[in-house]
Amino acid sequence: MSSVLAVGTTICLVDVNAMFASCAVIADPSLAGRPLAVAIDPSDRRSIVLTASYEARALGVRTAMPLGQALAACPDLVVTPPDHELYRRSQRAMGALLERFTPLVEWVSIDEAFFDLQGCPALAQGAVAACVEIRRAIRTELNLPVSIGVSTTRFLAKMASHIAKRESSGVFQLQPADVARVLHPLPIEAFHGIGPKTAARLRAFSILTIGQLAATTPHQLTSLIGQVGNTFQADLRGDGSATVKVAAAAAKSISHELTFAQDIAGPDDLRPILLALADQVASRLRRAGLAGRQISLTVRDRAFSTHDRQLTAKQPACLTEEIFRYALTLLARFPESIFPCRLAGVSVSGLVPMAPEPATLFDAPGHAKRALAETVDQIRQRYGDDAMLWASTLGSAGQELYDSTRHGSSFRTGAIADRSEPGFSRRRKKAP
Repeated sequence: MSSVLAVGTTICLVDVNAMFASCAVIADPSLAGRPLAVAIDPSDRRSIVLTASYEARALGVRTAMPLGQALAACPDLVVTPPDHELYRRSQRAMGALLERFTPLVEWVSIDEAFFDLQGCPALAQGAVAACVEIRRAIRTELNLPVSIGVSTTRFLAKMASHIAKRESSGVFQLQPADVARVLHPLPIEAFHGIGPKTAARLRAFSILTIGQLAATTPHQLTSLIGQVGNTFQADLRGDGSATVKVAAAAAKSISHELTFAQDIAGPDDLRPILLALADQVASRLRRAGLAGRQISLTVRDRAFSTHDRQLTAKQPACLTEEIFRYALTLLARFPESIFPCRLAGVSVSGLVPMAPEPATLFDAPGHAKRALAETVDQIRQRYGDDAMLWASTLGSAGQELYDSTRHGSSFRTGAIADRSEPGFSRRRKKAP
């Protein structure tokens, strides 16, 4: 691992190792060094393991494994429930620490953030030495174990962060010139952005390693997995994004829009799509710790005329079923002449901080719904947006929202931004 700074080698990805388990150790230091799992309901053997400590992983415990199976593999397993507020506190504390080194910090999930060291005083000692210092500060001040990847692009920094987990320093720098040596021998499943379905398809055509993917002709790769294949090869060449996006100081709205491959004939066909849109918006709201009072529905008809309706909710909403219910109310206010339609979008504005988790027995039903929603968020962060879907969206155009191979022109997200700003496409991230 070189400590020499290459031009442009300032993009870094910091990943908290087994964050939920690591936070459980912060809350109870006696758990340090013990096989530990975080599960939705520790008393229910049918519950799902959300994450496991490295001690538990060494004994066969895996994320998404049924708890009963995990206990069979590791009878001494300590099981704790998730603590979402603790995770958010740890994330905020780590964000504040990173901003001591650079103002360019972008969170991509609760346990991962990109940051850019360009122009920062710490970079004078070299990128690797700077990241070793950052990692030591996070461990010393926050008691969080992290791995940091360093490179010239976001993709290469992400790949470097996986390799960093095996480094004694916890930091790995990946230069574009070293990609063939370091990444090409790895199995195709190790490629960030390639999920199980795409990997299986590539393997069926004897593309087993990252090197074989790089050597495949663009035409053949496109015929196998679509235009995303060109993006994969560009990432390996070091041509990917090198931008760290800093969140706006105050979000105005969170929205999702979908342009359909075929026009939607009527409201019955549109409802499952609105559910998928509401689900994506709700997930973004919770990830940002926000809820909103104004719910808007946008529909564009075949003649390219855009129609909008909006209502104000009695209570700020951040759950899929709430936003979907309001979207259906708004849909009933449109004239039938909007159909067939070619685009639909759901937006939530009037944003406020999400209310703290209820502490009384009387609030238990609402608490259970939100806890379930946040658990689904955690699973999706690890396995992709299509890891868990609402049954009503299956077989509908709404699935386009979860299909990483179609996140091109048909998919647009306003993320956390002013509604008037153009959205951006996003490729699905693999599990940390």
